[in-house]
Amino acid sequence: MSGRAVQTSRNILAALGIAVLLSVSADISTVHAADHTAPPLHAATEYPCFETHAGEHVTIAVDPVDTNDKQKFLRFDYLSVGFLPVRLIVQNDSDATLDLNEARILFLTADGDHINAATLDDLERAGGTLKMHPPGSLNPLPIPFPTKPSDKHIKAIQQDYDQFSYSAALVAPHSTAAGYLFYDVSGLPKPALRDAQMYIRLIRIADKQGNMKELFNFNISFNKYLRMQ
Repeated sequence: MSGRAVQTSRNILAALGIAVLLSVSADISTVHAADHTAPPLHAATEYPCFETHAGEHVTIAVDPVDTNDKQKFLRFDYLSVGFLPVRLIVQNDSDATLDLNEARILFLTADGDHINAATLDDLERAGGTLKMHPPGSLNPLPIPFPTKPSDKHIKAIQQDYDQFSYSAALVAPHSTAAGYLFYDVSGLPKPALRDAQMYIRLIRIADKQGNMKELFNFNISFNKYLRMQ
């Protein structure tokens, strides 16, 4: 084979290699699932992590999405960029409406630090930091991979957020509201759930006279969930 033919063959192989690697790496952070449907919703007391305020007839449960298997229904791999999805289940067994308009739903770390739920912008920025090849991997080709944020990743995050994020500001009597919140736990020791809590305050409910009163805070430990794994 001539030198030109050899070089041509190498160029073709390199081009094919780039195409294959880009095809694979473009889906690194996308979780594959035939059906993007959240797991079935159960009564709040059926989850390992819950707290009931019997006087107000309100139970809140949290269900962390801390494994790849549990996040299969999502379109994006949030765990790979240090974000922990947590399902919040608010069960209102009272005769009054719960008001969460001013509620604070915080991830309380083992060291006592409070982490606010991520916004859509936070998640999109995290998705944009993902390189086209896995961190620490070697690039076998002389041409560097692009590091521009993937539009596919951003679209997947937007779709997940629109479909799954917790959004119920009011919870009607004898009903349950649920959805997912996302917390940046990238800087925490692993597992981030160890000795951590979900700290929820400023939930209001109408009393018998129709006046709004604030419920006592909810402190829901994740340790029971970890013990059951």
